[in-house]
Amino acid sequence: MSGSPNGACETPHRNSKIKPPPTTTASSNFALISSSSSSPSPRSVVTVVEMKPQSLLASAGINIGLAMVVLSLFSIFKKQPLNAVVYYPRRLARGEEVPPLARATRGFSFFRLRPSVSWIPRAFRVTEDEILRQCGLDALAVIRLFKLG
Repeated sequence: MSGSPNGACETPHRNSKIKPPPTTTASSNFALISSSSSSPSPRSVVTVVEMKPQSLLASAGINIGLAMVVLSLFSIFKKQPLNAVVYYPRRLARGEEVPPLARATRGFSFFRLRPSVSWIPRAFRVTEDEILRQCGLDALAVIRLFKLG
């Protein structure tokens, strides 16, 4: 046992010193550098290094390319007759008619394999009343959340 000057008993602890956090790197595009002084401090100074333009362009190109592939696949799959149950379940349950391309037709149709973007302008013109009537309150709540932010 060792005594302290004020008479209290202290036991040595192997983790008595708090070490500063190591320097971390977020990615090769930009570095997140943490540094701290030798004394333990709850705050660390963080310096962000700017992103390289080449990396930004590569990232944008990859994301735009993947978005185009996903939108094309959506457009193609929506036109297939076997997928009408997936894309038009409410219409089928009510006995309403599905779009002509999604109906089962005889033979092969190349037009069903060609992606189209005609649904994009219509998607921006849909009113909240139409969303509520066609998709329900849950879909309307999600879309309002997306609009807010």
